[in-house]
Amino acid sequence: MVGRFAIVARGPVWCPDTSQDIRAQATSELIRDLRRNCRGCILTPETHQGRDPIAQAGLLPIVSHGTQARLDISAEEHVRKAAQHSKWRNRLVRAMKADLSIEDHPMPLDPNHWILSNEADQAKSRGYKRLPHSFALTWVRKNGPKSARVFVARHKGQPVAGMLFLIHGKASSYHIGWTGIDGRALNAHNLLLWTASNWFAARGGKWIDLGTLDCETTPGLARFKLGAGAQAIKLGATWLDAPGARLTRRALGRWAGWAPSQTHPCSLRSA
Repeated sequence: MVGRFAIVARGPVWCPDTSQDIRAQATSELIRDLRRNCRGCILTPETHQGRDPIAQAGLLPIVSHGTQARLDISAEEHVRKAAQHSKWRNRLVRAMKADLSIEDHPMPLDPNHWILSNEADQAKSRGYKRLPHSFALTWVRKNGPKSARVFVARHKGQPVAGMLFLIHGKASSYHIGWTGIDGRALNAHNLLLWTASNWFAARGGKWIDLGTLDCETTPGLARFKLGAGAQAIKLGATWLDAPGARLTRRALGRWAGWAPSQTHPCSLRSA
């Protein structure tokens, strides 16, 4: 399908007291307005009280609901630490007692920065997909040096783990991370995430987006996020409105109204 498309990702943004009916009506009107100038629209709206505002709008569903891990950092430090799973917190305590030094600095505009090259090798060896590193560099170029921050764990002077966060308003997003054998043995990522959350909280941050929560494909990573105290936030499905999309939905009948995949709670026994 060729032509100009509009993408509405995680939007529109509503006032908290906006009713479900108004959200649904306004979103449908937004789709009609966008279709006047675009061949099609792809939308992933936020859910409200567990309901998708355009589930009944006749659009074609193309991606099921996802789940985001969101770490609340608005509370005081002792409250946030109490929200951690006991095993996760125990690993944090061990990391604090280890011979680790933590440093942080703005992300430089350096395509050869060690965290980028190390993470690229890690992604290749583990076979996972992520945004190209040019995304982070463009983010810094467009938003300024304070828009991205690197946290590094060193052991005997050498980096053993690192995390890169992108900052947006009162929130931040975990973007990429790397850890070596020593970093894993010393639980460096526990200490890095805890240090970063305190750093952002001290500067008025409200939450950290830890990315997709996938308990089936990457259960260990999901347990790490939940063990840190993150909450599972259900996202909306992704819908398509384009020539033939509504007809396809009607033709598919009940199969176009699939039941969104449910996120199975990850066991935290090894968090």
